[in-house]
Amino acid sequence: MQGVTLPTMKIAIVLGPFMSIPPENSGAVEKVWSSFAEKFVALGHEVTLFAKRPCRREVQSVIPGHVVWIPGFERSRIIAWDIVRDFVYSCRVLARMPDADVIVTNTFWMPVLLSVFGDRESKIWVNVDRRPRAHLVLYLGASKLRVPSSAMRELVPSWPRSLRSKTIVVPNAIELQYFSDLKEKVEGCMPVITFAGRLHPEKQVHLVAAAYRKVRDSGVDCRLELIGSAEPALGGGGESYLSDIRSAAGPYPISEVGYLADKAQLANFLGKAHLFVYPSAKDSGETFGVAPLEAMAAGCVPIVSALKCFSDFVRNGVNGYVGDFTGPEAADSLASVILGALALPGKLNAMSREARLSAAQFGVSAISERVLCEFEKLLSDDGEVIVE
Repeated sequence: MQGVTLPTMKIAIVLGPFMSIPPENSGAVEKVWSSFAEKFVALGHEVTLFAKRPCRREVQSVIPGHVVWIPGFERSRIIAWDIVRDFVYSCRVLARMPDADVIVTNTFWMPVLLSVFGDRESKIWVNVDRRPRAHLVLYLGASKLRVPSSAMRELVPSWPRSLRSKTIVVPNAIELQYFSDLKEKVEGCMPVITFAGRLHPEKQVHLVAAAYRKVRDSGVDCRLELIGSAEPALGGGGESYLSDIRSAAGPYPISEVGYLADKAQLANFLGKAHLFVYPSAKDSGETFGVAPLEAMAAGCVPIVSALKCFSDFVRNGVNGYVGDFTGPEAADSLASVILGALALPGKLNAMSREARLSAAQFGVSAISERVLCEFEKLLSDDGEVIVE
């Protein structure tokens, strides 16, 4: 799609009420769509990005003049209460919605509010980045539903036909420029095992720590780095879960880096690591896996659980490792994979290079052009497109 010229479009992007955009605390969705917005603006499109108002008023958006800050909320531990607050936030957005050709939504209530109260000429694009359940009914008025992976595509046949015919698969993207200058790993230095993401039981970070302990018990010297926050407001499992992680590591130290909002800093940490361990649980709601993909872009070989969402970019034994890390022997299984990988540094370096090549296919430039082409098709053709 390189070099494709598209007509100028008016695009509104609505991000959620609980996380802001970089450089503030943000999740994968916020990072991806703020990057897309920046790219859309650079290509001459009229973009309005709705985002949670940052805590620090002096923070400047990467696309000044295009961001509308909306008062948001801190995430709670009560889902029903968060859904109510999502409604309040979505109403605030609706009150400030400009004329738009395409409105991209990432909130629970926005699709139905737009269907009932929005401009009938605007096309509603719903990002389905979490596994939907009963709230699929809220999407019936949408013009297009976008899912990010093969794992999500397999769920589509069980959806109402009116939604199946509107659904397409477009993967998430990563900003490759932050990883382009990283050097290859040097053999002979102490191996670094890392995890980046929410420190939450869904991510099984305690399992990473337990496997690390077993690796150290076996006599292999290595270091474990955890990049992320346990704060509930950032999607973490709280201080009690952080204590569980530390306990699982036993007497061995863990480098707790904390949450890194700076993309270059995150890339630098990932670039120094050898293995990226990400054994998400089956019920974690994973639908794509931006974190492992960013690690691969840094040349950090991923070890992931056998979830379908990772199969779009991780090939076992080629550019990463895939395993079944469930049941009472999960820590032993994970430790075995780590030990096997570290025992063959030459192969690990070759896999590191393969990981970089695989991740290069998911850059913001390529995926954003694909999104824009889908927008154009949506505006020019109201015909149905059946998901593949």
